[in-house]
Amino acid sequence: MIAPTNFKANLEQWDLLSRRPEVLAIKPFNCRPNILKDAILPSIGSIMVFHKNSSNLKNFFYVSADKLTPLSSPKNRFAKLKTLDGNSLREINGHKERVFACCIHTFAKSLYDLEIGTPVHHESGLSDLSTLFQTNNLNYYPTISFCNIISSYSTGDM
Repeated sequence: MIAPTNFKANLEQWDLLSRRPEVLAIKPFNCRPNILKDAILPSIGSIMVFHKNSSNLKNFFYVSADKLTPLSSPKNRFAKLKTLDGNSLREINGHKERVFACCIHTFAKSLYDLEIGTPVHHESGLSDLSTLFQTNNLNYYPTISFCNIISSYSTGDM
């Protein structure tokens, strides 16, 4: 379940992450304008919040932007967001998607289990080079990401 949580955030960022509008490609980044909107999983737009818990220890949580709403009627671009009720996991088109992770351990496990992020498919299928990369290297990515997150988390470089 998604834990009831609220936090101060930039509403412009949340709005962009939750609506996933068209992107204006600027060279050298060449992409389709609807790269975010057409993502299979809505959590392509997500937020990570680093904070200190009630014991004054560093912690963080992850939430899909579509699982947040303003706490009140905001008057400026910074206001509190709150989580919406629901399950922390959902399935869309056969893909499990983590929409809320309460802590670094849940996030890391979900990252490793490919429950965070969205599948990416090239319009004409994967190139031979992409397939080779995926076969040889992709299995290491969650481990590398997890190590970087833990390293930053433990050294206080957040």
